[in-house]
Amino acid sequence: ISGTDLRQLRLRTGRSQRDVAAAVGLPAPVLSAYERGRRQPGVDVAAVSYTHLTLPTTHSVYIPVVAAPLQTKT
Repeated sequence: ISGTDLRQLRLRTGRSQRDVAAAVGLPAPVLSAYERGRRQPGVDVAAVSYTHLTLPTTHSVYIPVVAAPLQTKT
């Protein structure tokens, strides 16, 4: 999902950038940069943002994001 798509979803749901950014754990300026195409959201950020914007606002969802699998010593 692109930043432009995220912006359209956010506007359709009537949510502010500040609200969405806080809900998904981003600084508002970063979400703004995604929406304006100055930065490209990673898959993890796009997925969490999309999920947040498409669920009813009465639901809270926590989706942990794992940066990399843990390595074990052999």
